[in-house]
Amino acid sequence: MSDLNTHHEKSSQHTIKKTTESRTTEIHLNPEYIIDRDLNSFQTDEKGTLEGFIWYKYSTTKENQLAVYAFLENDATPVNIEINKSTAPYHIINIPKEGGKKVSFTITNLPQGEHTLYIIGEKVLNHSVQDPMEIYDTQRTVARNFLSVKVNNEHSETATISSSYMTAQKIEDLKNETSVIMQMYEDSNLIKEAELLNRKDEYFLTIENQYDFELKAHLKLISEYEAFELQQIIVEPSSKVVVPLNFQAYHLMNSARLIMVAAPSEPLHTDYSLRIVKTTKRMRAS
Repeated sequence: MSDLNTHHEKSSQHTIKKTTESRTTEIHLNPEYIIDRDLNSFQTDEKGTLEGFIWYKYSTTKENQLAVYAFLENDATPVNIEINKSTAPYHIINIPKEGGKKVSFTITNLPQGEHTLYIIGEKVLNHSVQDPMEIYDTQRTVARNFLSVKVNNEHSETATISSSYMTAQKIEDLKNETSVIMQMYEDSNLIKEAELLNRKDEYFLTIENQYDFELKAHLKLISEYEAFELQQIIVEPSSKVVVPLNFQAYHLMNSARLIMVAAPSEPLHTDYSLRIVKTTKRMRAS
């Protein structure tokens, strides 16, 4: 199945066939934070801290600039990352075109409880680039990794998200498995795909759930490279749904994308945490 990550060392690989480029991202944590590597299970220290490194294994035609950020699935507490002695919601990392790079990181003061932590890396959208193929590649290149984390931090403030999930409107039954990504449209007829986002207009997001189980999903708005909780939805099995959206309550910066992180509504008979991650392309914002 696509868009699944069941192991913290499982690669998030993206290959662009026309340029024979390959990109693989691995997340490794220091041994003291590992509960069960095979079950993707980890724990923090008493300050809610995780430490490790991200290993980018790249073979590309050009050097790469990546934005690295993180967020929690069911908690809106901002997640700051420390890289190179700087702590911020996101970092811009330079990756050579061959050989890759290991980047040490620390995440601290996570909120108490059981959480799913997502660590995302994506190509930076350079607004001076005019080449359509390079823009296309940048808009869609996203490395998605997640960790199941038990946080031992009794002194943190939390921003738990209410469990008010709305059922998304189904517009089509899916009979065949598909790998279509989420799409954003400017019109309710789903004809004109959105290229620019602003706070004034209403948009229509389509999501295709090709799996035979219902999804409980969080929609995250990634404005530039900061993550915000947008909406919680239920997506029926084997169905295409549409979700009306607007961004009046959010500050849209230079560019944005949506990320859906989802889990089965009912537990499946698996030994690991099952998560589905889908993204829209990155769009310019005004």
